[in-house]
Amino acid sequence: MAMLPLDHEWMLHNAQPLPSSRSATDKFVQPSGMDPAVFQAVSFDTTVCFFDIVSLLKPVLKLHCSIYDPEPLDQLPKHVLKFLNSCLGTEEETLHRLWTMFRAAVWKVAYDAKLTQRLGNKYIGLFLQHGPANDISEDHRYALAYLGIN
Repeated sequence: MAMLPLDHEWMLHNAQPLPSSRSATDKFVQPSGMDPAVFQAVSFDTTVCFFDIVSLLKPVLKLHCSIYDPEPLDQLPKHVLKFLNSCLGTEEETLHRLWTMFRAAVWKVAYDAKLTQRLGNKYIGLFLQHGPANDISEDHRYALAYLGIN
């Protein structure tokens, strides 16, 4: 079978970006303190899901912050960890490490109504299935209403 020569000029001229589902990581900020062990423990898809879900939970997380301190929490609240564990099937230690790496990036992502609606639609099944058992949908109704999740 004969191989066709690669025409690099044609490829550069006609290259199209790969299609992707829009996610909170599209506005990705460099994570703080890369932890190679995390990337051995979870897939890229799980990392993206973590980032997306935690971005959706930002109003819930802000309920646990001081109004005078705009910094992200050092650790996720226990009920949020349990919720993420239920959704992603990831160990709590790994979730702690993911939060440590991505908390600054999550906090820097500005609210975008269209993105929030898309992510809300993408993950609504997880919120409905795992939220009530982990005090997400019941105790934080008004924060989730902000996301369009009732």
